[in-house]
Amino acid sequence: MMTPNVQSSAYGHGGNTAELARHTGTSLVDWLDLSASLNPLGPPPGLLNRLRAGLDEVVRYPDHYSRNLCQALASHHETEEAAVLVGNGATELLFLLTAALPHERTLIPVPTYVDYERASLLAGGTLDFIELFPEDDFCLDLPRLGQQLRPGDLVLLGHPNNPTGCALDVSALHAVAAAAPSALFVVDESFADLAGCSTTLSPDHPNILVLRSLTKTFAIPGLRLGYLVGATDLVQMCRQHQPPWSVNALALRAGLMVADAGEYVRRSRIAVRDWRRDLLARLAPFPGLHPVPGCANFLLLHLTDPQLDAVDLYESLLQEPIVIRPCARIRGLGRHWFRVAVSTPENHERLCSALTARLLPVAP
Repeated sequence: MMTPNVQSSAYGHGGNTAELARHTGTSLVDWLDLSASLNPLGPPPGLLNRLRAGLDEVVRYPDHYSRNLCQALASHHETEEAAVLVGNGATELLFLLTAALPHERTLIPVPTYVDYERASLLAGGTLDFIELFPEDDFCLDLPRLGQQLRPGDLVLLGHPNNPTGCALDVSALHAVAAAAPSALFVVDESFADLAGCSTTLSPDHPNILVLRSLTKTFAIPGLRLGYLVGATDLVQMCRQHQPPWSVNALALRAGLMVADAGEYVRRSRIAVRDWRRDLLARLAPFPGLHPVPGCANFLLLHLTDPQLDAVDLYESLLQEPIVIRPCARIRGLGRHWFRVAVSTPENHERLCSALTARLLPVAP
């Protein structure tokens, strides 16, 4: 088990093309952003028109409790309205729940999403890490996790995990949760819809809370929308910590449309599956580039040549202009790792053309 160093806590995000365009004096539309892992199909058909039609709603306060959207999401998960909390993105809810839920210690398998650590540090208390290993494709050994649990633990998990793309064994997680009823498990399923992963939510395991991002599934990062679902008493604890009017009227309007977008989600899963295969096939000719097996709408890639550096590659690709996600500041990875989003075949071709000039040796 690893112990955190607060001073060197990793923090960073993808999706910063607006800042890059501003600093370079370029147009935002010129950038290919593969650092943010959104639905490659873009927003559902009709969503932008629905938002335009609802502009008059911005002159009124939104529903304080997001009741209509909570009802729709509760119906989707076959639970009660009080078991759902809608927030201004999954990240807001992550920071909120780490502060609200009672716990003695937080456990985080790493490498993983950097804000799990940051939210836990801000909430205070003991924080420990469980190291995941590249030789295991960074997959979590859930029985090993179960052996390290203590009463009052809060465990933060990704399903699939970001940036590794590894999904949890749902039945194994349920077994661990059943054996540790005094521990709480928060499972971030932000990428589960696009990956086709089964949810970990179960009425038989009330100590499992699920966090979901509508931002990722429906490619609406500018709106900020996510939700928490689980045992009513735990969700209500989190609700008490949420600021009033946390979710704006346009985000709620979008949420009501996408809460019942099953066909769009189905098509998105197929696209992610097929385009992930396309990206893997295009990357196969690069001998010094090893993809980590996974199921998500992104790939974690390892530069196996010790002379290659993912941060240098990131800076070089900005000239194209293409943005990848270097993982140098993610605990458990380093300067030889980076993440790219699954996108369209055309965008994959653009990426691989740029990589060819940088990673493949020139024939004599």
